[in-house]
Amino acid sequence: MKEILFGDHNWIRLIYLYETETNLIVKYYIKRDFYIGIWDKTKDETINFKYDNVIDDLGIGGKFPLPIGVYNDHFIGVINPYNLNKKQVKNTELKKITENISEEDNPILCFYLIRWSSNNPA
Repeated sequence: MKEILFGDHNWIRLIYLYETETNLIVKYYIKRDFYIGIWDKTKDETINFKYDNVIDDLGIGGKFPLPIGVYNDHFIGVINPYNLNKKQVKNTELKKITENISEEDNPILCFYLIRWSSNNPA
């Protein structure tokens, strides 16, 4: 197990699966790099990307909310407000919430769908 977690091989480590009616998300690590794979069941398309390469267009400060569970057809994600780059936050409601937040405060839960097009991957 030590070799799997800390070794030099490019093995996939620590897989987490989340599934809705339309999507399947896999969070996984290769060495110390974090990846996300998504299968859109309705289009039968897949995409894999390194977490650090996600470009946030939602205005949440460059921190894609990682899935921690599912509710109906939505994924449940966590935004840790103390990790946000407040200069990048575009969403006015999120700006208000994060103005007086500390590391001891609870994370913010969000519900979201994942969609992408073949022409414009996530």
